[in-house]
Amino acid sequence: MVLRVGGLATGMDIDATVKELMKAHRVPLDKLKQKEQLVTWKRNDYFDINKKMYDYRNNKLFKFTLEGELSSKKAEVTGDAGAVSVKATPSTSVGTLSIQVVGLAQAATNHSSASIKKDASFDPAQTLASQRTKLDSFTSNTFKINGKEITFDPATDSLNSVLAKINSQSNVSAFYDSATGQVSFMAKETGLVNGPEDKKYISFDGDFLTSALKVDKTNTTNAKAAVDADLIINGLRTTRTSNTFTMNGAEITLKSVGSSVVTVSNDVDKTVDAIKKFVDEYNEFLKTLQDKVNETRYRDFAPLSDEQKTDMKDKEIELWEEKSKSGMLRNDPYISGAISSLRTAAISTVDNGSKYNSLYAIGIETGNYSENGKLYLKDEEKLRKAIAEDPNAIVALFSANGNGNSGQGDVGIADRMYASLKTTMDQFKTTAGLEGTTTDNKDQSILGQQLYKMDTDIRNLEKRLIDIEDRYYRQFTAMEKAISTYNSQSSYLSSMFTSNQ
Repeated sequence: MVLRVGGLATGMDIDATVKELMKAHRVPLDKLKQKEQLVTWKRNDYFDINKKMYDYRNNKLFKFTLEGELSSKKAEVTGDAGAVSVKATPSTSVGTLSIQVVGLAQAATNHSSASIKKDASFDPAQTLASQRTKLDSFTSNTFKINGKEITFDPATDSLNSVLAKINSQSNVSAFYDSATGQVSFMAKETGLVNGPEDKKYISFDGDFLTSALKVDKTNTTNAKAAVDADLIINGLRTTRTSNTFTMNGAEITLKSVGSSVVTVSNDVDKTVDAIKKFVDEYNEFLKTLQDKVNETRYRDFAPLSDEQKTDMKDKEIELWEEKSKSGMLRNDPYISGAISSLRTAAISTVDNGSKYNSLYAIGIETGNYSENGKLYLKDEEKLRKAIAEDPNAIVALFSANGNGNSGQGDVGIADRMYASLKTTMDQFKTTAGLEGTTTDNKDQSILGQQLYKMDTDIRNLEKRLIDIEDRYYRQFTAMEKAISTYNSQSSYLSSMFTSNQ
């Protein structure tokens, strides 16, 4: 630590003098810090554009690599429309189904033959041990319901908690009715799914059920058998355990007895809307990339040093840095390559075995040259006709995976774009690394290594500047001491001459 002495002897402002002397020495440091700032801004721009690319690729474009996004179907029910409801999915086959509902599927039920309470004060919330005298006796703490074994502890379990175990551990729902003192059971599923015997009735095994809860599957007065749905589909009589099932990709729900005709067709409107969305999202993302590579670079607006900022207002700093940061990725080869790949994919044909093998063939065209590949739906009727005539070709145009060969002729447009953007994102990672990583020697990205070296150089320069500054202060201190000594000697001699006169 250098003791810094003010200019008491010389009357000099030593701090100001040293500061002026250090300005020239600080020039290399300021330039290095400016260079580091530029690389940091460039790296941040890569991070930002990478996030936008990730969002477009994974949250927007990805949907069009799947058949379902462009395979919308719709189902219309005629006849006894209330007899069935149908939910079409992308995998639903186009066509007609005649469905006659003869009988609906029903769940098996059962309940206590009489009140289980031997005493009106029975409390289902209290432990079974405390309520044992108020119920018929039972010897086993284990029972089976529909073949599922359930164990309870009378010392800690109440009737309510035992019923909760039935509800959570078996395929049966149970509840206690305090008004009648009876317990009701109902299978969670309709149809012949109960076990393990005839599948019609809920099976009960264990004296807690048959004695304490007074339930018996053989008591047909209380036990109601499950029933499968009885229906005729396109003239074929068949059954289903559930009133809701899937056929030819459609989810069909039987609601009442009656006859209906279900017609499934391609939903042209939804497919058109999806393709319009593809065009809009593509144009928006393409513009994002083009704006970035065409952003103006203001080379006269170098990053501000800390000293320069002290003489400026916040708004002035903001406006200056806005220009300083501009154009960090101007003409960037990776972004330019991504733009080129996207535009090539958009105008290319796809070997899908159809005349509808390009965006142009379905009414989508690029604008004029100045619009840099922007897409327009020029002929919606042409698009609708293509979807109606060959919906599979439209799906393949966007979503075909190809045969796995090196050529991409049979790969869909969206799949090509999806793959090409992955290549660009890998290039970003190699160049800038991953956002959130520290700039240290472990960051092997190109810009990360540059920043690490700059940061090391800056720390070394700052140490050197401290040493230079300390040297100046030592020199001025020595000068101050010498002059102070000289002044003392001069005063002494002067006083001697005065005293001898």
